[in-house]
Amino acid sequence: MDPRRNGISVGATRLGSDQNEHQWENPMNPEVQRARTLQTAIRKVLNEWDPLDVAVAGPQDEYDSLIIPIWQLLCARAPRQRIVEILAEFESQFESVSSFEMLNLVADNLVRLPNDP
Repeated sequence: MDPRRNGISVGATRLGSDQNEHQWENPMNPEVQRARTLQTAIRKVLNEWDPLDVAVAGPQDEYDSLIIPIWQLLCARAPRQRIVEILAEFESQFESVSSFEMLNLVADNLVRLPNDP
């Protein structure tokens, strides 16, 4: 599922061109279902990583700001290193630092998520 296909730009304010915009509003659309499934799986991986140590007792949406950028990278089959960079950038905002090995492990877990159209 490529978010750039058919004029779709997920992460922008608009999800599609006028002719296909309504397909993204339909929760029964298979592409919407696949996107939601992948985004739920991304959330799970991020909460398991939990660099801020809040996922167990805190809000389950603490890392949701990372879901769409990571989803876009996975859909675009971007290099794994780009995912590592996104994770490191996020951590630096909170003065949290995971080891290089941990960032790579999280990126590997994200890249392994099923992402077939």
